[in-house]
Amino acid sequence: MASSIAITNFTISDSNQSSYIIVPMLMGLLLILFYAKDSKLNVNPKRKDIIIAVLLFAAYIILLSYSRLALSYLFMTYRIDMLLMPLFIIAVISAIFGVGAINRFKILIVYMLFSSPIILLPILNLSSSFALFNANIVYSILRSIGIPVISNGIVITAPSNYSISIAKTCVDIGAFVALILFLIPVAYLYDGGAKKKLLWVFVSIIIMLILNMLRMIFIAIFWAYYGITSAIAIVHLFIGPLLFYLVIIIMILMAGRFGLHFQMATSKKKQKRQKIVSKNNLPLWKFAIAPILFGLIGLYFALPYLSAINAGYYTFGQLTNPSYPMLDRLILGNLGNSRQNITQLPNIEYNTVYTIGDGKNSTSLIYTIVNQTSMPSQDPLGLVYNYSTSKSSILLNSGISYRSMVVYSNKREFYINFFSVPMNISNSTFSIRYGFFKEVSNNTILCQYNANISTQNYIESYIYNLLNGNMGDSNSILCPSLYVAKSIT
Repeated sequence: MASSIAITNFTISDSNQSSYIIVPMLMGLLLILFYAKDSKLNVNPKRKDIIIAVLLFAAYIILLSYSRLALSYLFMTYRIDMLLMPLFIIAVISAIFGVGAINRFKILIVYMLFSSPIILLPILNLSSSFALFNANIVYSILRSIGIPVISNGIVITAPSNYSISIAKTCVDIGAFVALILFLIPVAYLYDGGAKKKLLWVFVSIIIMLILNMLRMIFIAIFWAYYGITSAIAIVHLFIGPLLFYLVIIIMILMAGRFGLHFQMATSKKKQKRQKIVSKNNLPLWKFAIAPILFGLIGLYFALPYLSAINAGYYTFGQLTNPSYPMLDRLILGNLGNSRQNITQLPNIEYNTVYTIGDGKNSTSLIYTIVNQTSMPSQDPLGLVYNYSTSKSSILLNSGISYRSMVVYSNKREFYINFFSVPMNISNSTFSIRYGFFKEVSNNTILCQYNANISTQNYIESYIYNLLNGNMGDSNSILCPSLYVAKSIT
C-alpha cells in the first residue's frame, strides 16, 4: 500500500474529480488503528485460518498479475491496485485474527474499495449535470434579487455583457466524496448510535452544499456589477479547498450536539483484552510471521508502480481531437527509437501508416498503423485473422502491456505486435494505439521474451501467459517494435 500512496497526488483538486482517492488511502490506515478499541478481537488463528489466509493472498497476487497484463496502463488509470487491496487486507486479517474475525472488519474492507475511482465513476460522471443544476439555482437567485441576468446552460450573462460559467470545478462532486470519506472513519471512532453518526455525516454534506452555494452567489453578485477582478479570481481559486477544511472543523466541533463523543477504554476492557490475547500461551511474534511475509511480498510486487505510467481517468476526454501536427511529431519521435528508417505512407481512414526499415528491401519492412482515441483504451486495432500462435504478453517497466503473436491470414503468416500508451496532447490525455505487422521471413530479427524487464514484471507476465495458455514458443517479438514500446515512459 505504501507504493500506491506514494504515486497518488496528495492534493484534492477541483479539476480532477477522482483526486479524492487519497482520502480513503490515508484514512484507511487510521481506521485500522481505530480497531484497537474493539475488545472482541482475539489473536488466535488456527491452522485452517493460516491455510485460508495463504490461499487468499495467493489469489491476490494472481489477480494483481493478471489484471496488470490484461489492462496495461489502465490498471493505474482505474487504480485497480487499490480495488484489490481489500483482498490483501482480508488475507492479513485471517492470518492474525482468524477467518471468523473478517466480519468485524467489514467497514474497513468496504471503505478501502473507494480508494479506486472505478467504484464511484457513475456518480463522478454526473459532474456536468450537477454543475447545470447549481447554475440554475444561482441564476434563479440572481433574478429574484433583481439582477437581470440571462442564462444559457452553465453560462450566465449580465446586462454589462460580463459572462460567468458555473463549471464542474465550481461544484466538484469529488470534493463532496472526499468529505464523506474523511468523516466516516472519524464517525467510527466516536461513541454513539449508527443513526446519529449517519445524521452527522449527512449534515456535513448539507453544510458543504450551503457554503459552496453562498460562495458562488457572492462571486456571481460581485461579478454582475464589477466583472471578474483579479481579487475575486484569487478568492474563487482558493475558497473551495478552504471550505472543505472549514466543514470538517465545524462538524468535529458540533459532534457533541449529535450525541457523539470520545470515550477511552476502561481498565476492565484493557484487562479483558490482555487476557484474550495471551490465552494462547504463545509469543505474539509467531502469529506475525504470515502477515509480515504477506506485507513484504506485497510491497515487492508493488514497487514497479513507482515507474509505471499513471494517467488519471479525468485527464482523458478534455479534447476530442488532438493537435495533429503535434501528434505526428510525437509518433515519429517514438518510432524513431526503433533504430531504423521511418517512412510515412498515406493515411487509411483514421489510421496513420508508416514503414520501419530499409525501403530498398520490401521483405524486411515492418508496417505500422497508429491511431488515437480521446478515452482510455488498449484495444488491439480490431485485428481480423484466421487463427494465431506464438502469443505472448510482456509487462514493460512503464506498466505497458506489449503483446505479440503470429497470425495466419489468406494462407500467409504475419508477425503482429501491438500496444497502447497514454499521451498528453494539448493538455488532454489520448490513448495512442500502435500496431506492427511483418510477413514471416527468414531475415526477421526477433527479440527475447524477458526484454530486460524487472523481476516482478517478469513473474507477472509469466502468470498471465500461463493462465492464458500462452507458454508455448514465444518467438514473435519484433525488435524494432519492442524498442519503440520500451522508449515510452
